[in-house]
Amino acid sequence: LIAVALSAGGSNAVAQDKAAPVVLTPITMKVLSPPRILPGSDGRQHVVYELRVGNATPLDVELTAVQVLAAGKGRIVGRLDTAGVAARLAVGANRGQMRAKLGAAQYGILFLHVSFPDLASVPARLTHRVRVVFAPRPKGMTMTGGATAVSRTPPPVLGAPLRGKNY
Repeated sequence: LIAVALSAGGSNAVAQDKAAPVVLTPITMKVLSPPRILPGSDGRQHVVYELRVGNATPLDVELTAVQVLAAGKGRIVGRLDTAGVAARLAVGANRGQMRAKLGAAQYGILFLHVSFPDLASVPARLTHRVRVVFAPRPKGMTMTGGATAVSRTPPPVLGAPLRGKNY
């Protein structure tokens, strides 16, 4: 029974590898929870979410640019330069440690916010293009990752906390 389960799992793993090749990158990216669309008081649709960025190398790295892309179309829907990343990247998920650099084997949470003029213009999926420079090497590299679906579930609507007279 165990041998059958292992052989079935092994052939399934091979089929998955052929469908989605594994790409090794020095920077890992993962969206922590599917982004949700939130209507703003400005009439725009806002997508706010967190991207976990990890440095899988023994070198220090600086994130010099981040682009949010409409997956499959490659259209840039949001961007941050080094200063923008420094204001939104919480090293070790510590909001008191905001900067654009990650040390060796360190991770951070990048807080992202992209807005759209209307619901129809919000892409079904997002991905991210990150430009990094590894110290002490001046030449950088660009990686794409952190693909995610955008949730179309409407946000909960909260009513007044109290009912009755005199509230």
